Amino acid sequence: MVMNKKGFTLVEVIVVLVILAILAAILVPSMVGWIDKANQKKHIAECRVCVVAAQTLASEGYGAAGAAGAVDPAEVLALAQVEGAVDSVEIAADVTVRHLVYTAQDGVKVVYCGLGGCAECGNSDAYTVDGSVPGGGGHTPQQTAGRTFSDLTAKFKQLQMDNKLNNSDSFDGVNAKTEGMSAKVMYDSLSAEQQAYLDGISWSIVKSGAGWRLYFTETNYGSGNASDIKVYKYDPDSGKYQYATKGTEIVAGKVKASGTSWSEWSDTMD
Repeated sequence: MVMNKKGFTLVEVIVVLVILAILAAILVPSMVGWIDKANQKKHIAECRVCVVAAQTLASEGYGAAGAAGAVDPAEVLALAQVEGAVDSVEIAADVTVRHLVYTAQDGVKVVYCGLGGCAECGNSDAYTVDGSVPGGGGHTPQQTAGRTFSDLTAKFKQLQMDNKLNNSDSFDGVNAKTEGMSAKVMYDSLSAEQQAYLDGISWSIVKSGAGWRLYFTETNYGSGNASDIKVYKYDPDSGKYQYATKGTEIVAGKVKASGTSWSEWSDTMD
């Protein structure tokens, strides 16, 4: 019997190699994608555990102090028992986790937004992998101002509705937290970032014949003087805002806005 010892030709080998290369080009990216998706789910799961831990600590703190306060990222990490790091935590005035930034052990960053994604944190979903909060975990001054005023007025309205404001809390000063118990409660309900912002602006609680009002500026003027600045007025009864620019001024850190021309009442600050 004569055996056929003919092997593969060079052309056949090249064809096989080309087919394998094509299959690899198709399958490898898919496999990498599957691995990346699995890692993303793992990172989001770890971040979610941290959010639950932060919410637990915030709720416990509210139960003890009666007001929303800051939560220590280190305590969140210890309670969550994950291997990454909690970079920052922001608690809203309603004692919910507003934002949380988590960095996994492999360096991947996950940002949680309690609003389900918002322009403030620059993300479009509740959990964003490799997302970023402007300012490296913080916010731009304008974003901080907006959130601060929103949370401050919400707390002010809550105190007014609970009948916890009194005449001794009516002050006109740059650091109202040092001059009235209600102002201190409002201040303590904010995050550390918001408190730092509030320390530098002029704000005050005032009671007049029209009722309680909260005044504040949107810019840090320190202890200097400024004229024709934008000053906001908030009415807790209606939940509406007014603003004025002409004729308003800050003198030695205090808002002076009497006799000025105010805008119409609005549901928003602008």
